[in-house]
Amino acid sequence: MTQSIYWEPVPVTGDVFPAPRSGHSFTTLGERFILFGGNGRLGGKPQALNDLWELDMSEPEEIKWKELSIGGPAPSARARHTSVAVDDARMVVFGGLDKNKRFNDVWVFNCDEKSWTLKEIEGAAPEPRAHFTATRFGTRILIFGGYGGCGEVYNDMWVLHLDGEEGAFRWENLTEQIDGTGPPPRFDHCAFIYPIEPNSPTFDKLVIMGGRDLSQMFSDSHCLDLRPNEETGRLSWENDAQPPTLPYEICNNICNGIESVPFHKVFSFGGKKGPMQYLSTVEVMDCGSQVWSTPPVDHGVSPSGREDTAWVFDAKTCSLLIFGGWSNRWLNDLVRLNISSIIGPPYACTCIEPESGPVFGTTELLIKGLRFRGGKIQVKFGNNEKNEVVVDGEFVDSTTVMVRTPNYEVFGALAVDVRVSINGEGWTVNKVKFAYFANTAARNCIAYGPGLLETSLFGIEMPFLIQAKDTQNEKRGSGADEFTAKVVSEDGKITGLTRVVDTGTGIYEAFYTVPMTGDYLVHVTFTELGSSQQVAIRGSPFKTTIEDPWTKHRIMGSTPAKRKGATLNTVGTELVLYGGDKSGVSVCATDAGDWKWSTATVEGEPPPDRSMHTATLLSDSEIAVFGGTKLADNADLNDMYYLKKNPDGSWSWSHPALGEPYMRHPLAVDRDFYVLCGDSGGENITEFGMTDTTDRETAQFLEPILTGDIPEPCKACAVASTGNKLVMFGGQKPNEEELLLAVADLVVFEINGPNNLLATVNPPCKGAAPAARAFHTMQEYSPGKIFLYGGMDANNKPLNDAWLLDVSTMTWELVYYGSPEMVLPTGSVATLLGNKLVMLNSNAGSPKLDMASSLDFIGIRDSFNFVDKMKVESVAILERLETWIDKQTHAMDLAQNLEKLGQSFDSLLKVMDSLFQIKTKKTESDLLMEQLGECFTMLSGHKVSTAKLEKRLETALASEAERIKKDLETFASKVLNYKMESRKRTYFKYATGPDAAYPELDKTGAELTSLKKECERLYELAAIFEFAHLVDPTMMMIKESLEEVTMVKDVWDTSVLCEQQFADWKATLWNDIRTDEMEDGAKGFIKEVKGLNKKVRDEDCFRGVDDSVKNFLISVPLVADLRSPAMRDRHWEQLMTATAVSFDVNDPSFKLDDLLKLELHKFEEEVGEIVDRAQKEEKMELALEKLNETWSKVEFQFIKFKETPISTIKMAEEDFEALEDNQVLVQGMMANRYMNTFRDAILGWNKKLMNVADVNQIMSEIQRTWAYLESLFIHSEEVKKELPEATVRFATIDKEVKEVLKTFAELKNAVECCNRDGLMKFLEKQQSELEICEKALADYMESKRRAFPRFYFVSTADLLDILSNGNSPTRVMIHMSKCFQAIEKLKLDNDNPPPGTRPKALGMETCVGLEYVAFQKPLPLIAKVEDYMNDIISTMRSELRLILKDSVADYPTKARHDWIFDWPSQLILVVNQIYWCQEVEEAYAKIAQGDKGAMAKYNELQISQLTKLIEVTTRGDLKKESRQKVMNMITIDAHSRDIIAQNVEAGADKVDSFQWVAQLRSYWDTSVNDCRVRICDASFPYGYEYLGNGARLVITPLTDRIYITATQACWLCLGTAPAG
Repeated sequence: MTQSIYWEPVPVTGDVFPAPRSGHSFTTLGERFILFGGNGRLGGKPQALNDLWELDMSEPEEIKWKELSIGGPAPSARARHTSVAVDDARMVVFGGLDKNKRFNDVWVFNCDEKSWTLKEIEGAAPEPRAHFTATRFGTRILIFGGYGGCGEVYNDMWVLHLDGEEGAFRWENLTEQIDGTGPPPRFDHCAFIYPIEPNSPTFDKLVIMGGRDLSQMFSDSHCLDLRPNEETGRLSWENDAQPPTLPYEICNNICNGIESVPFHKVFSFGGKKGPMQYLSTVEVMDCGSQVWSTPPVDHGVSPSGREDTAWVFDAKTCSLLIFGGWSNRWLNDLVRLNISSIIGPPYACTCIEPESGPVFGTTELLIKGLRFRGGKIQVKFGNNEKNEVVVDGEFVDSTTVMVRTPNYEVFGALAVDVRVSINGEGWTVNKVKFAYFANTAARNCIAYGPGLLETSLFGIEMPFLIQAKDTQNEKRGSGADEFTAKVVSEDGKITGLTRVVDTGTGIYEAFYTVPMTGDYLVHVTFTELGSSQQVAIRGSPFKTTIEDPWTKHRIMGSTPAKRKGATLNTVGTELVLYGGDKSGVSVCATDAGDWKWSTATVEGEPPPDRSMHTATLLSDSEIAVFGGTKLADNADLNDMYYLKKNPDGSWSWSHPALGEPYMRHPLAVDRDFYVLCGDSGGENITEFGMTDTTDRETAQFLEPILTGDIPEPCKACAVASTGNKLVMFGGQKPNEEELLLAVADLVVFEINGPNNLLATVNPPCKGAAPAARAFHTMQEYSPGKIFLYGGMDANNKPLNDAWLLDVSTMTWELVYYGSPEMVLPTGSVATLLGNKLVMLNSNAGSPKLDMASSLDFIGIRDSFNFVDKMKVESVAILERLETWIDKQTHAMDLAQNLEKLGQSFDSLLKVMDSLFQIKTKKTESDLLMEQLGECFTMLSGHKVSTAKLEKRLETALASEAERIKKDLETFASKVLNYKMESRKRTYFKYATGPDAAYPELDKTGAELTSLKKECERLYELAAIFEFAHLVDPTMMMIKESLEEVTMVKDVWDTSVLCEQQFADWKATLWNDIRTDEMEDGAKGFIKEVKGLNKKVRDEDCFRGVDDSVKNFLISVPLVADLRSPAMRDRHWEQLMTATAVSFDVNDPSFKLDDLLKLELHKFEEEVGEIVDRAQKEEKMELALEKLNETWSKVEFQFIKFKETPISTIKMAEEDFEALEDNQVLVQGMMANRYMNTFRDAILGWNKKLMNVADVNQIMSEIQRTWAYLESLFIHSEEVKKELPEATVRFATIDKEVKEVLKTFAELKNAVECCNRDGLMKFLEKQQSELEICEKALADYMESKRRAFPRFYFVSTADLLDILSNGNSPTRVMIHMSKCFQAIEKLKLDNDNPPPGTRPKALGMETCVGLEYVAFQKPLPLIAKVEDYMNDIISTMRSELRLILKDSVADYPTKARHDWIFDWPSQLILVVNQIYWCQEVEEAYAKIAQGDKGAMAKYNELQISQLTKLIEVTTRGDLKKESRQKVMNMITIDAHSRDIIAQNVEAGADKVDSFQWVAQLRSYWDTSVNDCRVRICDASFPYGYEYLGNGARLVITPLTDRIYITATQACWLCLGTAPAG
């Protein structure tokens, strides 16, 4: 993601917009953007403005301006003021100007309250001004500079404090309280604050930038440190450093800092840098680098240049919204600057671990960063949209995200940007790189360097380099590959030491050390990813001959004898050997060409002959000899002697008197002589001793003060000193079994006082450490470095290795590694001579130390440094390569003249030898050239000039390359011609047949193989000269031809296989054919044919095989179809007619081949047609048989009709379903084009089943009508009386229907019953007669409905039941709830009256809740049913009216909560409403009389009444019906209370106020003793329809509106729909 910006216009909707202007303010208050003031044109007149606008962006699709209307005071019109947000609702406006008037007032605008407040400010205020800056810093606003008019330009700094008590503001002048020199006076500048620490919550710097005064514009910037001085508490201007500034003069630009992670970003836009030079560029400063830059514009068009504009930051879109400004005219455009790619989300990445990984992905990556949080985390890998891959990440903590790298193989090995997005907030903008690398391929890696030359040295580390290369043969640029080096002697008996160092650059430094001379193989292997197997790199193993690094010196003079326990020291250039025998002091002079031994003549008293002593070099010319074992009697010695070489070349002994010590391992440091550890009498001792060697008279030993670790006692250790440190290593210590064993303990003594030692046992060391040893040598090699050599190991075997210890870093380094066989069995006799190691040895069988060798191990190692060694060796290698190429070129030139070559056997041998050399050494020469190339690259990286060498290498190869290129062109032409000719071979034709095709294919294959071998030889030659790619087209042609031959042979192989199998199948007898196996096999052949290479599909041979297999596959299903059991003789005859071939399928010898001779694949449609006919006819045959079987068993079900001998019929459900299914089946057979064979049977069954269905349907209808009419016309005397004609008609129908039912009962079978002649016409006649009776009955019921309209709401069946039982009211009671809304039944005086009498009704029992309402006078239920039903309505209404009257009279006589239980639920609600209306209107009367609070008091009374009712509901003895009454009362009272409360709140104080008359009101009209219901101007009598004791719905405002609507409609005689 490029850190770019893009411009886009803001689509503003609406009809109102701010006027064009400049010098205005644009302020962010939370998510609101407020525009105020400025200069513009209003009504055609230029003027200052004070209008206030809000940019509404709540709907992204409908952005619009809204002008804010403010009541009360407001700032006067002004421009070039400042507006600063205090919080999300308030902004502070200060200063500005209107024409020549400048302001210093402070106004606060509250956006929530839409109000301005002029603030009273404590303290003296700044002078009136404009063109200044105001920057909020916490609870302070910093005011700097500005123009005050009359030439007054300011550079003062003021602070407006916002944190006063109770919101008070306070002015403070900071100008004199700031240290340092501030900016010169200026105005039209910009100011911004920013933090310098990443992710800092506080701001540290205020920058004043640009601007102008009355004579010039500025390009400078000045920084105020906002962190008070710790000592003075004052702020200060930073005068020592140049703050970030734009590179040009500028004024009137806008500049703001915006929070970003990790560093804030500061943006600048617009401004003016000269007369009429308005800018439209955007500049960005990263507060981390503090450098300004111009981001590229990704898309969009920059707005016109301008000054005096204003902007706000929209966090939702991460954009800056810019409005207006001046560009030789006032502007009012609104543009958006999208800066999301620069600001980024509120989190950031800082680094990743690891920084590279394989291209196939799955590397676990830890992304380190800032402010991470949980959520949906996504990580994007890539540099652009084309190679971006997004994967899910995992939140670890606020600074870590874990992700596994995606597979990047499709894009290749690249270094990609890694970005993070959390919850879709956008991708991080700071770049973090991850390097994808291709897998390292062992076959492409090479090794080169000094250690792989033809000869190397043993003992010293030999270096070489490994260049890792990937699968594309590209050099790796990072490490982490697993290379292993191993060096083994050619006979496999010796293995050396190796190590490989990863440099992290794709180059690996490898080292090996071998212990002795010989031919060795250096194996370099690589462990490829995903495998544990080690694969050899290119050229491995490398053979090298190891030579001896030691310098052998010729020995002259009196050679000392071999001995044990002697010491060898260096004095100047002489070797001094002492002890071990009685020969005294032997001295070897090494300054001449030959080394010469002599026995020194030493003056003074000689020490006793000894061995196992120590000899320590005190100075360049003096050795101190101490302790040891006396040779004469093996006694321990503790004497001390000095052996000194005098200036005249003579030697002398001196012997101080001794104190107490008896130890054997001394060490001299400066003038002090230390004795550490050792043994006495076979026991290791722990005492340490020291003496001052300047006192040669007496060796006054004292025990030093030892602090720190306490070393364990040991002997045979070695000690050396460097600086103020003593280093002791190894020695022998007894184990648990008291056996002396060599140890590898390291003890460091630090001399920290005159006689003080601080000991550290086994301090931590770096590098591999020496093995345990004793009797070894330790000396100071150079200041700070200790040399260790030889000794005896834990098995008392000699060691031949050398180590250096860097005491300052405590690092061990192996500098020499030799075979123990090279030293004496008793251990090496060695010392340092300068920087060389000198070792004494004996020739085989010699008793003398007659061999002396020296080794400059550091010098030799340095000489094998890559640059120094390869700078010389690469030239030699190149020269050998040039010589070899010249030789081969000369030999190949001889081959150009074939005639001469044939006459000269010697020339022929040279050419053949050259070809052999080129072929056998091809791989070696390739590798050598690549090694040289890598070597030259490495040398040039170390500033070694290799250009000439590289050119020589290219020149040496050029001539031979040209000749080989010509050979390649000739050969390519030959191959092309051959390929074109081979296309004419007959094996491409299917007619050729396999017998003729195979020999020709074999011949072509042999010819192509020969061409391939010749091409491979040319390829090898071309590869040497690095143009092997020129052979590729020819190689490809040969490869294609070989592939073509192989593909054609595959075609013929498939053809033979298919034909053999087809022949086997064709011999199968007709009755034995397994078409399923044949079809599977044929499909397998089809698949095999399709599996042949696509390139051969256009060949004739392929098409032939394909057609053969497809034809057989087509025939097999036809054969399978013809074997169908549905095939009859008539079908076989049709087949013979279609194919015009006669055959007898019933012949036992009839085979598949006989049928295939018909060439069925040519008659696919005809065979399909015949087989389809046979199968369809078989299905019809089976279906007809099933129909016969099924319907022979289907019988009607007979159900006894009432208490008569007649039974009605019914078809069982499953039989009816079978009927429908079978009808569909028969219809299907009729639609079948093959129905002719069974035409009569199908049509017969179609007619039978239709008759069954029709008769069953009409009988069902007749039975249903007859059954319910029978009870009326036969058993109802009233019906007979009312409908005499219909009764006579029905009697005839009844007789006929019963006869039909009797016949059905006799026959039983459904088909027989329904297919009788004339039955259907007879039944249709009876049905029409029944319809006449039914119509007469319907007319009768209509007359009853007119007599009692509520019968219209009763179903026909229920009405017939009511009419049938009209003479028996007890039976009619079950239908009462269908005629009355809330009456379950009437209570009768007798539920079982005697015949001929009717009961009387005593009261109503409700079906809504529980309630009984008694009639004051019993109601006789006499006359017709419709008459006494009308009597019930009249009685219900009159009784309820009488009860209502009594209840109204009873209401004032007792408490409401007692009164409600004495009356029906419906009526207590009406009475309650009557008294509510009465009481409300009384309250209105009181209001009219002057009691304004009358209605409020009544409302309080309502509340108390309601509270009392609620208390009643808490009684535990309350019955369910009583509780329901109370609940209903509460519901109505709650609504009444709310109405009165609303009237009180609305101030309705008149009885005719709409708030009151709009209510549904109930009144008791005493003039008529009835209840009237009124609403608005409508008035209705109460209906007295009994409603029972059910729950009442809550009355809502919607209910009130419905009351008005419905009553007004009724009052106007219009209709209404209450349900709506």
